[in-house]
Amino acid sequence: MNRIDWPVCWLNVRGFFEGFAEIAKDVWNDPLARAAVMWVLRKYAPTLFAFSRPTPAKLMNMSRRSPAMKGMARPSIQEADEVIRKLGMSVFPGFWDIPQSDRDRMCNGMGADAFGEWLRESLNDYGRAVIWCSFIHDPAFYRPWNDGTRLRWKSWTQEPWEANSKLCVAYAKKRASNWWRRFRISAHAGIIVEALRIGSYRAYRSAFERGERLG
Repeated sequence: MNRIDWPVCWLNVRGFFEGFAEIAKDVWNDPLARAAVMWVLRKYAPTLFAFSRPTPAKLMNMSRRSPAMKGMARPSIQEADEVIRKLGMSVFPGFWDIPQSDRDRMCNGMGADAFGEWLRESLNDYGRAVIWCSFIHDPAFYRPWNDGTRLRWKSWTQEPWEANSKLCVAYAKKRASNWWRRFRISAHAGIIVEALRIGSYRAYRSAFERGERLG
């Protein structure tokens, strides 16, 4: 049996991953390629997520059901406020003036309202490291904080999400047990940020035109 030449093997493996990283970078820097990737995720995500197996932590989250969320599970508003303060996350002006019970009703977890329940539950699980960002992001879609302009959408929702996402990722990676989990945390958070860049303003503007208010 031939012995493995480990230096050569390692050189080949490293070359493969470096080449793959360069290709991935080039593809992701192309707006059309990014849109295509997000289209594939949007089209096939229900099928991909359907194979997610329940874990004890997921089952515990599923037991926390808020009527305002139409049965959708996500962390409690009390837990979210604690994490937001602990990490020093960015909030929009007037955020803390909104009563906690009102913010609880405004927050619907990850994904658009139009998504089906199972897909939204899967997205909550997929983005669980950054789900805390949604507790700041969602209230900004309601009037009077939503003025329908791209400037406010960017400064009050998109930029805070991206900054807060980095804080959440760093926090989650410290608690991750291995390098693969840390890689997945970063990858999932990056895909969510990219999805928001592509489609979030349309949802923001639509909420403004509907006159979305907490009633």
